Amino acid sequence: MNSQKERVSQNSFTGWRAAGLLAVGLALGGWLAGPAFAQQQTQQSQEQASATNTAKPVTTVKDATKSAAPATKTSGSSSSAANSSSVSAVSTVSTDASSSDASSSSDAAPTPNLLTIGNYAVSGSVNAGWRYSNITGSAANYDTFVNLQQGPRLLDVSLNLRSLNHNGALFDNLSLTGFGFGGDPVDVVRLNMSKDKWYNFSATYRRYKYFWGYNLLANPLNPANSNPSLAVTTAPHLMDLSHRMSDFNLTLLPQSNVRFRLGYAHSLEVGPSYTTTEATVGAEQESGVVSLLFQGYKTTNDLYHAGVDFSLLPRTTFSYDQYVNHYKQDTQWYDANLGYQLSNGQPVDLGLVFNTLGSTPCASPVSNSSTTPPTTNPACQGDLYYDRGGRPRGTTPTERFSFQSTYFRNLNMTGAISYSSGDEAVNDLYDTWAGLNTRTHAAGSDATAATKANRIIVNGNWDAVYQITSKFRAMDSFSYNSFRIPGLDNFGVVNFYAQAAPGGGYSMLLPPGQFNATDCPPPYTAATCPQHGSSSGPDLATGYNSRYLGQDFRSNTFMLAYDFTPKIGARLGYRYTKRKIYDFNALYYTAETFFPGGNTGTTAAPITGPATAARGDCALPKGGTFPADLPAGCTLQPDGSVVFTGLTGDSDTAHNLSADINGNSALMGLWVRPANNFRTSFNLELSSFDQSFARITPRLLRRYQINSVYTPVHWAEITGEVDIVDSSNSVTEVQNQNHNRSYAITTMFTPASEFSFDLSYNYSDIYTQALVCYAASGPAGTGAAPCPIPGSPVPYAAITTYSSKTNFASADMMVKPAKQVTFTLGYAGSFVKGTPSWFNPLSTYSLNFLDPLTPYGPLRFNYQTPYMKLNWIIYKGLSYDIGWNYYGYNTRGENNPVGLAPLGTQDFNGNNMTVAVKYSF
Repeated sequence: MNSQKERVSQNSFTGWRAAGLLAVGLALGGWLAGPAFAQQQTQQSQEQASATNTAKPVTTVKDATKSAAPATKTSGSSSSAANSSSVSAVSTVSTDASSSDASSSSDAAPTPNLLTIGNYAVSGSVNAGWRYSNITGSAANYDTFVNLQQGPRLLDVSLNLRSLNHNGALFDNLSLTGFGFGGDPVDVVRLNMSKDKWYNFSATYRRYKYFWGYNLLANPLNPANSNPSLAVTTAPHLMDLSHRMSDFNLTLLPQSNVRFRLGYAHSLEVGPSYTTTEATVGAEQESGVVSLLFQGYKTTNDLYHAGVDFSLLPRTTFSYDQYVNHYKQDTQWYDANLGYQLSNGQPVDLGLVFNTLGSTPCASPVSNSSTTPPTTNPACQGDLYYDRGGRPRGTTPTERFSFQSTYFRNLNMTGAISYSSGDEAVNDLYDTWAGLNTRTHAAGSDATAATKANRIIVNGNWDAVYQITSKFRAMDSFSYNSFRIPGLDNFGVVNFYAQAAPGGGYSMLLPPGQFNATDCPPPYTAATCPQHGSSSGPDLATGYNSRYLGQDFRSNTFMLAYDFTPKIGARLGYRYTKRKIYDFNALYYTAETFFPGGNTGTTAAPITGPATAARGDCALPKGGTFPADLPAGCTLQPDGSVVFTGLTGDSDTAHNLSADINGNSALMGLWVRPANNFRTSFNLELSSFDQSFARITPRLLRRYQINSVYTPVHWAEITGEVDIVDSSNSVTEVQNQNHNRSYAITTMFTPASEFSFDLSYNYSDIYTQALVCYAASGPAGTGAAPCPIPGSPVPYAAITTYSSKTNFASADMMVKPAKQVTFTLGYAGSFVKGTPSWFNPLSTYSLNFLDPLTPYGPLRFNYQTPYMKLNWIIYKGLSYDIGWNYYGYNTRGENNPVGLAPLGTQDFNGNNMTVAVKYSF
């Protein structure tokens, strides 16, 4: 993984490359306008030589404030806090082709005090500066949340050219903007060009630098009393990805009755990352350790688009679009945690989980700690090698027909229908592992597969509003969604099993056992035989897995609305939904081969012959004898192995209707305006469903919404929102209850242009509970309720709960103590408190269902981001900005609980100061 310094360097390189592209665009605009500029300059020189008092002044850089759109005031939200370091927004000259300036005669004179280049009015700005950063605490968490680093920055830049008479050479309007260059995690460049009646063109380049280094995700939380004690202080799922997106859109003849549209979008996400896995390959073969894998991440998407719009009927537009999406993934994985060695120098990965009191990876994993790297006990379970790869490819064409119409009097309609059928395939999937699993006696595995799937999707919607009278209207909305995903994969697996080590057990120093006449002769009990147990998988397996998933979903909403008076109105409606889900999964083995070798029987069920070959799909029934009682499909071979052919017992051989869910909803609404400066609305939804597909999918749902807006004076506005959702699935096996409640109030005060103040507060309360069955002993199992789920492999049941309460507040104040000075002060803060627990329904016993030593992490934290900004207009077109941002993340709990290997701090404090100079022309 690259260091922080290397990442910043990469950010800077990519950012300046984007800035270079922007500079090329600026040069292109100047080149296109160059001949006209030279001609205009010659004409102006001649006019100045012969003119008197009526001569026009020489074109100079002037304040374009009069022609620029007023700047939009940002609220004191968290996003504004995060982005305030970008200092000031870009003001641009309007490029509206229908403006009065644009519609003037071809010989219209340029507006005084407006910079012109030939036939173009020109405006723009450049905002450049330096950011100073001081970060303490967890740098990885700071980069995860913020990732704003120190260094020079081109904060934003813009160029706008507008033809004065619609006689531009290649364009009438051009707008080029960009921001974030020099190392910020987000770089954006946008280009818009248009030629009146001929074309509109837009292009966007975006680069997002995504860093994830939160080390509590997938952290094993190793105990401190393990020997050795392994502290996992870096994120096991660390990522340092760059996501680059480019979009190009062209509309031809934009003002005609027949318009053509073309588009292309490219997306590339690439970079180093890590992930964790307990390697599961072949026929459920496991390595036995949780490995840290390096993940060279790379995905690419290309989307091609062509469309046409027809406006052949009055007030009606029909559109046809064709999309083709091509997806490919080139991610690979390999074991990157080989931090130990065997006595022969072979590197070993013992995994991330270290609990030697629980024999993970074994009771005494290190035999010699003085070597570099330490030498491990060869009888431990571990990974010697792991590599996985494959290149998924997919192409999905989509056709879409849509329309919008007000052709019929009092009737407004919109609708669309689309169809796509895409193929996805992986023709070179491989998965290779070598090591030792002491539970299954596995010593390695080599699997290959080829997969193919087809995704068929049909979507449709229709919406209509009919104005029956001036006060009475009817609305109907219908939507349909259907998809089918049939898939097939062919696989081949070779599993290797350890030979018995001298003195008992197994050893990574020994090669796998071999099933042949020399190493493993009858009765297959030699130490050099592959050693099998009841949990060992097949030695060889070939076959295919056929899967199918489908869904049909349709919904129709009918609503009547009536405005009784200008001050009160109501609506009443009904929604019907129907959802069908189809599922199919069949695993067929053309040959699943079980070699004999190892333990030949047990005291409880003594059996004779090559007993260890009767396992897995060929396991004997309780009390059965070998080979007479082998299951159907299992055949004893002359060499002592057993081969199974056929469908596995859990295969589903027919398209099964997994769910047929019908839903009914009553919809009601009321709006009231008791005064011209006050409006409030209330919405209610009551829904019921006859089934649920997932355990926590609700069968009853109630939603209440209240929205109010109050304007006591023209310069003040107060808004309030209440959103409450309660849902449940109360069947005996689930006992699920959920609620999500949100309350918000926002105030905005602008008593004068020199002063404004915004304040907002939001409170949310999330709660969920469900019945969970578990296995336990001691206090957790004492007097516990029995599990009510038929066939459950665990005996006990408890109600698990999760609750999270969040307080969010933000404020923003703007003051102009002088005409040239603007001061902004703001704050945003989130305060989160979550509590997970389980409750024994037959007693009062209750506790945190997480390990008592588990840090709360994202369940409880405070995140605060105050900021300040000062803008000083030094001279017309020239301003100075200085901004300060603080980012403070603090967990509400113990970062390093006693009893765990130290995890380090999750907290961080970041101070950023940005100084910049902006030049506008």
